[in-house]
Amino acid sequence: MTDGQKPDPRVELSKGKRIAQEDRLPQEWRKSAYERWLESEGIPVVSGVAVPDLRAVDVAPWPRLEVRGAYIRLLGAEDTNNAYIAELPPGKTTVPERHLFEEFFFVVDGRGGCEVWNQAGGRQAFEWQTGSLFSIPLNCVHRLHNGSGREPARLLGVTTAPLLMNLIHNSEFLFNCPFVFLDRFDGREGYFGGEGTLYPGRVWDTNFVADVQRFQLHDWAERGAGGKNVMFEFANNSLCAHISEFPVGTYKKAHRHGPGAHVIILNGQGYSLLWPEGEELKEVPWRPGTMVVPPVNWFHQHFNSGAQPTRYLALRWGRVRGPGPPHPPHVHRARRGAGRPGADGRLLGPGLSSGPCTRTSRNTSIWGARVTPPSTPASRSASAARGSISALRRPTWCSPTWCSPVKAGTCRAGTRSCSGTYAFGPA
Repeated sequence: MTDGQKPDPRVELSKGKRIAQEDRLPQEWRKSAYERWLESEGIPVVSGVAVPDLRAVDVAPWPRLEVRGAYIRLLGAEDTNNAYIAELPPGKTTVPERHLFEEFFFVVDGRGGCEVWNQAGGRQAFEWQTGSLFSIPLNCVHRLHNGSGREPARLLGVTTAPLLMNLIHNSEFLFNCPFVFLDRFDGREGYFGGEGTLYPGRVWDTNFVADVQRFQLHDWAERGAGGKNVMFEFANNSLCAHISEFPVGTYKKAHRHGPGAHVIILNGQGYSLLWPEGEELKEVPWRPGTMVVPPVNWFHQHFNSGAQPTRYLALRWGRVRGPGPPHPPHVHRARRGAGRPGADGRLLGPGLSSGPCTRTSRNTSIWGARVTPPSTPASRSASAARGSISALRRPTWCSPTWCSPVKAGTCRAGTRSCSGTYAFGPA
């Protein structure tokens, strides 16, 4: 081989050198259709496992909708669904749009209205406020309006866009298909009036919830002492939602499931533990406005260490009306050794006392890091700072033995031993 010539792959292979196939393919092929579309949108993209506060997510001008926005692409979504923040300036209205992916809206802050219509003549308008939850029926034209002339309005959208983008590879078709889904929206009066039907299993079938903070929940003792819950079915979607609430000093049983469960803290203070089976526990502290998306098949628990009951909203896959993509219904699978109520009503693991314990394990917190295109040295430095991992300690009660790997611990004076478990208590 002479100077300046490229090495012959056959010669390199004969020397035992492997040439990766991806190194011989066009660079553009390494990105999914959804990734390319995200780049074309030109707004910030938040990554990681959690968002500390949806009210504080940095947004930028969003030309397509003529508002300000940011995408949220967290690890646990696995690009089966996604989230975004849309911030409407005072008195402004979004550009009308329709699309072939499902879309939930949760109002983070503000008040306003929404118009929905289709080519069959159906048309509805309704008002929303902080805490409202609604879903746009599939492929209906819609636009949002900020009803305040002084304050911006901020909404969280959760959609199935990544799945459809990566399956069809054509955004023009997704945003301009004329088909009318009358099974999703027939234009009947009161479609977004807030009425609904309660089915067995705490399932509320509706199209609009005025305020998730005030919505009545139902007892669900199977998930922990004092726990309450309601399951939502919206607009005949594959995406669904639920609200859960649990008392002070208690936690949710450890469970795991598939991708895409966007968990938004509505009130209360505490933290979640997340871990792949057999690996170190990670900690995500939360407060109102935090959003966590547990990674696929990571066990996770939510601990209420605050002074009031914790209520959260989950936007996720797993409709009750038959399973929807991309995995079977959202089934919570608790580890062996499910907890039991203690004498004071707190949920305990087998053989554990109800007194506060001393933490014996080191956990870490994980936050999302914001990436703003185009990337600059300053933005990369800021993203690294926001995405840093720090050790934290939080108060709660003894964890059940299925928070493995097992480690011995000792409770504080006046309580019985928690030996053989992870133990948690005041730092």
